[in-house]
Amino acid sequence: MTATPPEPEPTLESIEAEFPGWHAFNGVNGRMRYARWRGSSPPVVVSGETWAEVREAIRAFLGSLG
Repeated sequence: MTATPPEPEPTLESIEAEFPGWHAFNGVNGRMRYARWRGSSPPVVVSGETWAEVREAIRAFLGSLG
């Protein structure tokens, strides 16, 4: 049995490349990471302490859209 290799640790740039409609940015305090869906109304913002958490939050949000 072959194990699936883990996904590489995402970066700000890789988040924006994987999700082109999203803008990723670091929080003011440097601890939190954020991404917002450009042009959404009402605004949609997800956050996490790591870019991996932000990526999962975006995937969860997009999955909730059906």
